[in-house]
Amino acid sequence: MSGMIFGSVIEADERLRSYGERSRRQKVMARDAAVWRKYEEEFESLGISGIASEARAKKGSSEEQEQEK
Repeated sequence: MSGMIFGSVIEADERLRSYGERSRRQKVMARDAAVWRKYEEEFESLGISGIASEARAKKGSSEEQEQEK
């Protein structure tokens, strides 16, 4: 019985550590995403094309090429 309890304590500790690591990674990713959004908004407000604008430009240019043919 003692071995079973010890094993379950080890398993619970491992799961808590992995959960903590996963939640820390998610917080860092969310913080980084917020910083990137802020930078993109700043660039857009300055009139500099952002990533979304580039995607639209590429899509539009391929449509124009097809129309020329």
